[in-house]
Amino acid sequence: MGSKAAFNSDLKHRNTTIFAQWFGVLAAVSFAVTSIVGVIGVAARGKFAWYPWTFTLLGALFFPVATIAFEVPHAFASFRSWVFNASLTSWPLLYLATAFGVYKPGEIVQSTVHILGCVAVASVMGLLRNVNSTKARICFYVAFSFAVDFSTEYPAAYGVASARELWFCRAPTLALSALALLGYAISLPLGHPFVFSRALGGSGVEPMTLLPLGAGPARSNIAGGRIMI
Repeated sequence: MGSKAAFNSDLKHRNTTIFAQWFGVLAAVSFAVTSIVGVIGVAARGKFAWYPWTFTLLGALFFPVATIAFEVPHAFASFRSWVFNASLTSWPLLYLATAFGVYKPGEIVQSTVHILGCVAVASVMGLLRNVNSTKARICFYVAFSFAVDFSTEYPAAYGVASARELWFCRAPTLALSALALLGYAISLPLGHPFVFSRALGGSGVEPMTLLPLGAGPARSNIAGGRIMI
């Protein structure tokens, strides 16, 4: 199936979980793009330093990979868990690396709080990585939104970018993340099951729920016992 046909197939479903997946992937891409643009903007001012801005850029590039691994697991095959865990682990560690260049007491405290926030958010997102339920995905994007807020507060940005500039940098990602969260939230009252997007390489069908042996209904409970299994 071509990309256009896959896209049209997604639209025919009219399933908000599919749209949410699109917005989620776009949020991850936006995160990386705005981070790169932000670092280039700093370099254009003549304030770029290889350390710690290199770590800042690496963290900004590695972190959104977790969201892509969450929404497009089939793209990573059996390496999905490794990619997801490496992405989440690298971000607070790289943040910590940038904090070594901060010497003012107030900034050290602020960096410590943000690092703890990184670890907490990464832990929540890590616990949800193998859960395909819509409610779990809502929690995932709540955590991701907090992560985006933390990510634009790298110590390397102190005294270089204003709070307003940082807000504009993360605004596109926060907006797309909110749309992804909204898509999943709306699917609950609408009764839309989770369906993998064909345009993103998915099957376009609802994931099958397998029951362990003996957990299904008894024969006597199926059509009054008239149907034999």
